Amino acid sequence: MSKDLGIFILETKGPEYRVALAEADPNLYGHWNMLTEEWDYDAQTIREAFCDSDVFLDRRLANGAANGLSFKAEVDNIYLEYGISWLDKWKDLRYYEL
Repeated sequence: MSKDLGIFILETKGPEYRVALAEADPNLYGHWNMLTEEWDYDAQTIREAFCDSDVFLDRRLANGAANGLSFKAEVDNIYLEYGISWLDKWKDLRYYEL
């Protein structure tokens, strides 16, 4: 059974990057806002998904960590429906401001 898994990289002000393997449930993406033509993410769900994540100060290191998680998922025979996705809606806010 599919869990709609993906590896998500959250970018916040600093910049800081957090990497998590998470279910891409509807709350994570929220809903599509037709006025702004962007996803309205749910901040509480984002905080919960990334609360135990390592913090990276370099985009390349975060990307490397995401690739490492992707490789581990492949070895463990876990299918990633969403692959690796960048969440940068809050790149102008600190993580604790979400």
